[in-house]
Amino acid sequence: MVCIKQGQLKLLKRLEKIIYESPNIFKFYWTKRKEKMPFILIIVMIMLHYLPRFQKEPKNTNWVKIITGQEPKKFEQFIQENKSKLA
Repeated sequence: MVCIKQGQLKLLKRLEKIIYESPNIFKFYWTKRKEKMPFILIIVMIMLHYLPRFQKEPKNTNWVKIITGQEPKKFEQFIQENKSKLA
């Protein structure tokens, strides 16, 4: 049981420090080519990653509030509220 709690604490500390960094497109391409991934699959992966960024941001809806009865939470707020449950 102690090992599980230690693992949960380690996971929680890592979750608090998540910072997303978009990969360099050329480095990604060369890495995947070295892994012998088919060219067309690499192109599809790149398109799936980058093309949505050029579209208009989707309109926010109130489905979370309708379904749960609560306003949506930010990830940081969720972690703070559930720290004790994970520990």
